[in-house]
Amino acid sequence: PRHAVEITSRDILHKAPLHASVWSAIEAQGLEDLDAMFSLVFDELCYFRDYEGMGDQWISCAHGVGHGLGMLNPDNIADALDVCGAVDDGEFQYACATGIFMNADMDPTTFAPCDTNRFPAACYRFASPLFSKLEEHNIKGQCDTQCDPYHKMGCIYGQRYVSKDSDLKHICKEYWPRIPNQEPESLYHAACVEGYFATRTLKQKTFEAFCDSVKANHASYEVCERKRDFDRKNVTLSDDTYYNADLFETYYDPLTAHNCSPAKIPS
Repeated sequence: PRHAVEITSRDILHKAPLHASVWSAIEAQGLEDLDAMFSLVFDELCYFRDYEGMGDQWISCAHGVGHGLGMLNPDNIADALDVCGAVDDGEFQYACATGIFMNADMDPTTFAPCDTNRFPAACYRFASPLFSKLEEHNIKGQCDTQCDPYHKMGCIYGQRYVSKDSDLKHICKEYWPRIPNQEPESLYHAACVEGYFATRTLKQKTFEAFCDSVKANHASYEVCERKRDFDRKNVTLSDDTYYNADLFETYYDPLTAHNCSPAKIPS
């Protein structure tokens, strides 16, 4: 498996060959012995977490693990996500979760499966059909019906992540907190800014002007600080983060997050 990872980790076809080699190894290993599965993951497949400049490849490796877990648990996303969550590493958790959710069927008429599962920010990245439909009908407060702040934050991040609107005059205005730095509203805005910069790079002058405009809300400005010198293609995970897992997991409560009722589509 290690040789297959080394051969397929080149930056081609959005790293699909790497994803496939990893998920094939996970499927072959199975989940009967989780210790053996994790040994395979961290000793043979995704062994290079903190190698200099290899963060993007490692994230793709962990994403491939998620693909494999999703294929082994096609009818139980929650169980597959629990395997991702068993690793005490936010970068792995979110990369792994994106692999699971990428396998899932996304119904554009519901928030499922994002509204009732863990790692909603990882899920809502793939809810473009739903958000596009809500946008077409000019629906405001698209994430207001989520069951708790944890899922609402993930929804806001995903909404901004998939949005085609790049006009800085409008970016995240609807989430600007009435009182800066007052939670949870201050973190909703920060999640929105995180979603915007997850897919876009601005010219330095434009970037600084935008960041100055959100400086009063410290969490949002911290996102700017994190993104200022971020280079997705040259990440060293011992020094930097790929996903803002600390932000996304702020309101995670295992007593409530796993017992959410499906969110209604706002009208």
